[in-house]
Amino acid sequence: MTSIDATGMTNVTAIKLTPANPNCLILANSGKLSNTQNVISSGTCANLVLTDGEPFKAPAAFTAEKATFTKTVSGAGYATMVIPFDAELPVGVTDAKNLTGVDGERLISTDAISITADKPVMIKAAAGDYEFTATNAAIGATADGLVPNGLLQGTYATTTAAVSANNYVLQKNGDDVNFYLVTGTPATVKPFRAYLNAPAGPARLFFDFDETNSINLAPATAAMNEGSIYTLSGQRVEKATKGLYIVNGKKVVVK
Repeated sequence: MTSIDATGMTNVTAIKLTPANPNCLILANSGKLSNTQNVISSGTCANLVLTDGEPFKAPAAFTAEKATFTKTVSGAGYATMVIPFDAELPVGVTDAKNLTGVDGERLISTDAISITADKPVMIKAAAGDYEFTATNAAIGATADGLVPNGLLQGTYATTTAAVSANNYVLQKNGDDVNFYLVTGTPATVKPFRAYLNAPAGPARLFFDFDETNSINLAPATAAMNEGSIYTLSGQRVEKATKGLYIVNGKKVVVK
C-alpha cells in the first residue's frame, strides 16, 4: 500500500502513523497527524522525503514544498536513477548522462545538466550518499509501468529486466563497470533505478564519461566522416553540417 487516507480522522490530539514503507504517502486534513513528512493535505506536501530502493506511487498530482531524495552510490562510482521531481545535481555528483544510442559496443550519451522528473539518467560520483532536493516541486501522478528516457527504462517499483537480447543492467565486473546483457535469469531492478533496453547486440555495452565530455573544435572535413556520426538526440547522420555531434563517442563542434 502506498498511501493512507486519514482525512476522516476526528481526533482532537494529532496522532502519528508509521507505515512499513518509508515512501508511503499519507492523505490527511491539516493537523490530523503529527507526522513531519510525506503527508499530503489539500494537494500540498510540506516535506516529501523519498528513500532509494523502496517503492513509490503518487495516486494523483500534488506539490511538494520541499522534496528530498537520497541516492546511494556504491564503490562502482556510477549509478542509474529516476526521481519524480526536477532537481539540480548535488555537490559530489560530477556528471549525469542521458543514454541515447549505441555504436557497436559503445553507448552514446548526452549531458544531463540537471535531473528532469521521471527521466532516468546515469550519474557519476564517488561512493556515498547524495541528496537531490527541490522546493515547490510539481509531483505528477506516477505512471503505471516503466518511465523511459532514451534507452534507459526507469521504475518506481521493484521490477525485473527479463532475459533478452535487448536488456542490459549496470554491473561492476572486477575493475570494469559496464552494462551487461541479462542472461540466465531475469535481473531485479529496485525502485528509483533503471535498466537499459537497447538494440540487440554484444554481451556488454561500455561508456566513457570523460571521453564524451570532451568537446573538440574541428572543421567539417571528409576525415570526420570516417567514423559514425550522431546528433545529440542519438540520430545517425551521413554527414555533419554546422552544429554539435557525437563522432566516434566524442563531442565535436562543426563550424
